[in-house]
Amino acid sequence: MTIKLAVCSDLHADTTPANGLIPHLVAEYVAGLSVDALIVVGDLSARIDRFEIGLRELKHAGCPVGFVAGNHDIWQLPEDTRPWEDSWDKLDWIVETCNTEGIQFLGEWVLNDEVLVMGTLGWYDYSFAKPELADVLEPHAYEEKYLPGVNWLDSDYAKWGAPDADVAASFNKSLAERLDENCQFLPPDHRATVVATHMVPFLEGVTYKGELNWDFTCAFMGNRELGEVILQHAIGANITHVVFGHTHLPTKFAIGGIKCTCAPFGFFPKLDPDEDVMREIVARTVQVIEV
Repeated sequence: MTIKLAVCSDLHADTTPANGLIPHLVAEYVAGLSVDALIVVGDLSARIDRFEIGLRELKHAGCPVGFVAGNHDIWQLPEDTRPWEDSWDKLDWIVETCNTEGIQFLGEWVLNDEVLVMGTLGWYDYSFAKPELADVLEPHAYEEKYLPGVNWLDSDYAKWGAPDADVAASFNKSLAERLDENCQFLPPDHRATVVATHMVPFLEGVTYKGELNWDFTCAFMGNRELGEVILQHAIGANITHVVFGHTHLPTKFAIGGIKCTCAPFGFFPKLDPDEDVMREIVARTVQVIEV
């Protein structure tokens, strides 16, 4: 029996009045789709109050909801009323909050005893950096996440206490170990595994534009090892789909027989908070995949 999953990412409900409407309207739209689950792959809100409200709004989708944290979700903002030692602690809070609100944090999630959803935030290690920029950028530009005209705000608010490459490797190691373990115990009637990641796992999901500022930020889109982990387990775990976010550029492609989907919203600073307009955007953005 086919399982239908609605997917989207990068709601950024705390950024603009128009973005603030998205969680409610996504739930409203998905409730009319007759899907088996909704998967949101990150960046619901950096602000904790809007994050909690967004989860409650998504619960009205009329189906189970799964969530993967994104880089904005683990930010530590100056106005946070609950201090965390680092972003690992903030991630623990996200897991606890999802559990409290009845949202499935991904994690592992089994749907209808047939489909396994494996989630990871992922991170970036600059392996998607455009090679041609090596002779243009100042040393440590990627580590500082800064160019004149570009300030990648993870530098201010993502507090892992470790280099980006180490953070990416940690998430990749965890995903690989969880896939290894699940491969040993998959039931005979296991039909498919879906990997849900906020970060981009394949170069095919990265878009270079030939513009210095834009191409600089491509280094922060994801990492190659994440894609390698997925491909290494593609047969053993029967990975058929990957859903991801973070790029704010919708895309679909296939690699190694795996169907990949990115269905992001992004920022809407120039739009009035008009529900009818945003309903049209929601209908265009949310994608349904059949597994």
